[in-house]
Amino acid sequence: DALRFDSTWTLGERVGSAEHTAGLLPLMPSSTAVSVGSQVMHVLTVILVNMLTNPAAVLLDGICSAYLPVPRFVTLLVLELAVWLIEGRIYKALLDYKKIKPYILSFILNLVSFALGTFLLSFVFRAVL
Repeated sequence: DALRFDSTWTLGERVGSAEHTAGLLPLMPSSTAVSVGSQVMHVLTVILVNMLTNPAAVLLDGICSAYLPVPRFVTLLVLELAVWLIEGRIYKALLDYKKIKPYILSFILNLVSFALGTFLLSFVFRAVL
């Protein structure tokens, strides 16, 4: 089973396809490369999607907190809902994941991210004060 390297990849193609993951790991047998490469591409996609949405959400939270007479809880709820929908749509377009639906994946990852961020923020403020 020959491995081939394909350096072209567009956002329209699904992450983890055999043509792209096999090229990432040229020293492994193709079945292993596809399996491991697919998992690596899924993790990288999750990280990149979070890096796309998190800074925007934090910036908008700061702007809304400073300039809108709306309780911060409402702002966070609206922003987290928007991030969940955007990330779910991106996962649906890019990932070919059979074990979990993209919007459920997005919800779980955002819940963990929000809880971890809240915990770390409270820990940092406790250490500083």
